[in-house]
Amino acid sequence: MAYQPKSYRKFVATAATATLVASAVTPAFAASFTDVGDRYKEAVDYLVANNLTQGVSETQFGVDQQIKRVDFAVMVAKAVLTQEQIDNAKDSGFTDVPDRGVKYVNALKEAGIANGKSDTRFGASDEITRGEAALMFAKAYKITGNTANIAFSDVSERYAAAVAALVDNKITSGKTPTKFGTTDPIKRGEFAIFLHKLETLKVDPEQTAKKITNVKAINDTKIELTFDGAFNADIADEIEKDPTRIVVFHGGQTANSDADTVIKSSFISFNADRTGASVILSDDVATVEAGIAYTVALMDGTDNEVADVVLKSEPTVLKAGADKPTVEVNKDQDKFVLNFKKKMSSAALDLDNYTLYDENDKELGLLSDFADEASKWVDSTEKTAVEFKIAPDKLLAGKTYKVKVDVAVETDKGDALSSSQRTITVKTPTVSEAQPVAKVARIVDDSIVVTFDQDLTEGLVSFNTSLFTIKSPTGKTLTIGDGLEAVGNELIIPIAQGPNDIVLDKDLTYTIDFPANVVSNEVFTNATNKEVKGLKAVAQKDVEVKSVKAELVRQSDEKTKADLLLTFDQRVNLATLDTDGVKIEESGKVYTLQAGADIEIYSGDTSGKTIKIKDVQAAFDNDFTPESGETYTVVIETGTVQTDAGAGSKVNRVKLKASLTGVDVVAPKIDKVTVESAEKIVVEFDQAIDAKNLKASDIKVLGFEKYRGGRFEELTLQGSTQLKFSASGDTLTITPADSSVKFQTGAGDDALALVKIAGAAIKGTNGVVAEDELLLGDVSDFIDNAAPIMIGADAIVPDGLTVTYSEPVEFDSADAASAGSQYTVEGAERDSYGTTATAADNEVSVTFKDDVFEDGEDYSQTKVIYKRNSTSAVQDTDGNEQANATLTGVSNSN
Repeated sequence: MAYQPKSYRKFVATAATATLVASAVTPAFAASFTDVGDRYKEAVDYLVANNLTQGVSETQFGVDQQIKRVDFAVMVAKAVLTQEQIDNAKDSGFTDVPDRGVKYVNALKEAGIANGKSDTRFGASDEITRGEAALMFAKAYKITGNTANIAFSDVSERYAAAVAALVDNKITSGKTPTKFGTTDPIKRGEFAIFLHKLETLKVDPEQTAKKITNVKAINDTKIELTFDGAFNADIADEIEKDPTRIVVFHGGQTANSDADTVIKSSFISFNADRTGASVILSDDVATVEAGIAYTVALMDGTDNEVADVVLKSEPTVLKAGADKPTVEVNKDQDKFVLNFKKKMSSAALDLDNYTLYDENDKELGLLSDFADEASKWVDSTEKTAVEFKIAPDKLLAGKTYKVKVDVAVETDKGDALSSSQRTITVKTPTVSEAQPVAKVARIVDDSIVVTFDQDLTEGLVSFNTSLFTIKSPTGKTLTIGDGLEAVGNELIIPIAQGPNDIVLDKDLTYTIDFPANVVSNEVFTNATNKEVKGLKAVAQKDVEVKSVKAELVRQSDEKTKADLLLTFDQRVNLATLDTDGVKIEESGKVYTLQAGADIEIYSGDTSGKTIKIKDVQAAFDNDFTPESGETYTVVIETGTVQTDAGAGSKVNRVKLKASLTGVDVVAPKIDKVTVESAEKIVVEFDQAIDAKNLKASDIKVLGFEKYRGGRFEELTLQGSTQLKFSASGDTLTITPADSSVKFQTGAGDDALALVKIAGAAIKGTNGVVAEDELLLGDVSDFIDNAAPIMIGADAIVPDGLTVTYSEPVEFDSADAASAGSQYTVEGAERDSYGTTATAADNEVSVTFKDDVFEDGEDYSQTKVIYKRNSTSAVQDTDGNEQANATLTGVSNSN
């Protein structure tokens, strides 16, 4: 089946219309050329009429003249490529192409039609041979043939498929029954005949496509269609020229609905066999929405309102919607958690992508106006849930709100919420749930301090103090002083000297009663405290503290932080606590509590005997970090803690000790990297890891990738097209995704940077997420067991070759002849074996027995074979020996 080139498509009107270029009305340009006989006349007329070439003069076409490679490239590019392809192709890297041919050579190389003689040389001024012409023609017109059908003795394996394509499609039959003339220069007359036949090659007119069997959305604007058969080439060409003939519509619409309401295509491109097409949808009128089923129809004209449907698909959801998120308030009632249930893009973190409404749909503002700090992922490896801290006094308890999500919020795969899913109902805690509850009361100096389970709206409390009742065991009532104040989660009740000189006595237990509505929840200020009745501020006798118990507790919202709970046998006075006397010891190391550490009475112990030291990593010096399974000793030096029994109370006179079991708050780190080979790297971590959310794009490895001509180029490998990985326990194994990819061996100075991993995608089994980027920390933990590999070869005309390795190499024998005999070359001018070889740095220079290379020849399919012998082997500086290997492709810059 032949590919229809650009110049042919220009003259196609419909499947039933004859091509103008092949008709009798083609202008007779050949008549003006005196050297054009009947054999060439039709072909020459065609080429000149389609502006593919002109004569070499006004009277000569030059039928017997040979063609330079650059001129051949210009004519083929004009025939098969669009002007856009020609004008916008990237630079080919060839330095020998004259200005007149640069853009055409660039375009042919980018289209995969032409290669150079080397990476930098196209051979522009060289005469093109019939074999080289066959290669370009077969690629340009996408024709194929059966190599079993050719009987030419001068056609090597390199040219066999291309020559078979020309012969089977009746473009040529060779110079003789046994000779194609592979190395003969092609003449302009021959070229004209070849190109004319290719341009007018007929295709099967049968049209078998009747239905769109599958529609696949690539993104918001690109879809791919699959048909139940093949389109006729002429019809496919016509459709491509009218790129608005695809209509996309949903329920309630038809293909003939108002053009201002349906989605139409802006670009259509059929695949090679025309059984499918890629379609770009215009977003001028509407865009595809998530969760809606669309029908895709091909119309017989560009005006969908009057055109008929040629074929259509079944209704298909083109854009999958993300699951509708839910919103929860955390147990501390100070954070909202938006749970999307799917991995989201970073747009989900932007609070300006959310708008808050009341239950009557009155807009209240962006969510950022109601947050106390920036949002963050609940788990940065999962990225399925976002949390933000609720700002004080912004929302009310017991209310229903609505959050509307902007369309910019999508999953990491580009799936968005449908319209119905973008409105989320948020219910704040009920007033009863949000009401602060008094838990602990204690006597502090001349005040009674009541600790609540919620943070309170801070500041002075304006309330009728006569409603407070604080009584001694004998029923005497204390007088409330001025300055009733809420600080954090505590209500400070000052006691004044009352009638009959009644004052606060630390040796007595007091009963506290006060009504509801004295203090309010800091976040939900309409939720005030419940009535307090019978709360005891238990007397603390002036008894020396003699024992302590210690426990580490991971913070519920911050898995990388742990708090230290110290429970004493007496209540202690926080105000007089000597931080220098609180220490944690571990195998000779000492960590001391720092001044300014965040310490409070622990509300979970109603006796008031437990204090909480928040975030031990920040609270203690010398970078203390608790580890799971480790045992520590908490030491309270003498004179450190004072019993909370008033001024002059006793301090501990003996050193207190308590055993402390570590908890795991440590993020995983790379412990060791082993390069097993150029195809396998093993990364070991200091703990078992959870890598279920790790992607190949999160991994970077220094390595090589094979390009045209067989040469490997050094680059950083990343992504699923280059890398694969697997994780088990504490080990991550990385391998190439393709045989064209190899890893760096002999990393040397690059050892620490050989592997880089996005730590945000890895967490320990304790749930702690790794650092942003994971690297090996110490070169002593890098193990290189990888043998060197060949990554390139350069021809040294006529009998030499330089082989480039992935690292510095040497021979384990000084015998140059033995070293050379390990190398053979196949597929050059002749096959040969090496007679000598020497190594320097990462290169081996080989001299062959025969002349194997010539200037200007293409050796991209030539094989360099290394086969280790018993007396000499290639090895790296660590003694890792190269395995037997074959490298395909030799660069020839000569």
